[in-house]
Amino acid sequence: MNQLVEDYFDRLIAGAELLGDPDIYPGTCSEIREPDNSAILIVVDSVECVIATLHKASVKIIVSSPAENRVSHANMAYAVKELVEGVLPSQADFIVGGWVTKSNQTHTSDEGRWLTSIEGIFGFEDYGLPEN
Repeated sequence: MNQLVEDYFDRLIAGAELLGDPDIYPGTCSEIREPDNSAILIVVDSVECVIATLHKASVKIIVSSPAENRVSHANMAYAVKELVEGVLPSQADFIVGGWVTKSNQTHTSDEGRWLTSIEGIFGFEDYGLPEN
């Protein structure tokens, strides 16, 4: 089920057509990441059943940009945060309950990249999907 949630956020962020045209990678993706480009990594750490069909997922979205793109990075990170904290559309596999942000931090990496980590809880109701 983690993959379904990652795919949901992948489609949501890709559909937003963010400035800077970042590459978007779900955490389960095996593609090689180019360090010169801006990128967004979506990681679903866990999905738990709360009760019956109600689930919550721990999601981390990491926005990464080259060091020279500070303003562009800040705009992209802000846009992603606003997107996930807004009204989220449901999809065919589940009804979206919403998002609660637990953490939003920005720093530079040892490699000289801007990194913003947006962590939150994503609530949804599934339609009898098989557990992974």
